[in-house]
Amino acid sequence: MVDTIEKVLVLLMPVCVITAALSEPLVKLYLGGGAFDSEAVVNVAEALRLYLWSAVPMSAMLIMSRAFYAKQDTWTPSLLTMGAFVISLPLYHLLEHLGMMRVPIVSSITVGLQFIALLVMWLTRHGEDTYKRLMFSILKLSVVVVPVYLLTHMMVLRFKFVRMSSWS
Repeated sequence: MVDTIEKVLVLLMPVCVITAALSEPLVKLYLGGGAFDSEAVVNVAEALRLYLWSAVPMSAMLIMSRAFYAKQDTWTPSLLTMGAFVISLPLYHLLEHLGMMRVPIVSSITVGLQFIALLVMWLTRHGEDTYKRLMFSILKLSVVVVPVYLLTHMMVLRFKFVRMSSWS
């Protein structure tokens, strides 16, 4: 299971980081134009960046769920999914002031909590080595991915500034 999660992390984390950094140009490329004005592009790009926070834990959670299924335990992932749903309902209400952005925020929070709960349940049943190895993999990837995100984001901001200054 850890090998699979590591492979997913290696593939998905950089993609999520680059997609987050380039979210506005990507949304403008795919959806911009017509009735989809610049405000809509900014809003969808922000929602995309917020949803991307849940991509890695969601992928790891799905792999971990299958590990539970392989151990003939279908109840644990199912009950945790139900618990995440129950937690999300009051969160939607509490974060109502955020408007539509509360949807990706609550989704990311509940997916993250569900992943942590599955990880804790797995560790209590199958040992701590899994946790150490997984956390070390996340740390190693973060050392590479965070600078890539910052560099890409700075390049996008610079491109925006250059493009906007050339309009005047």
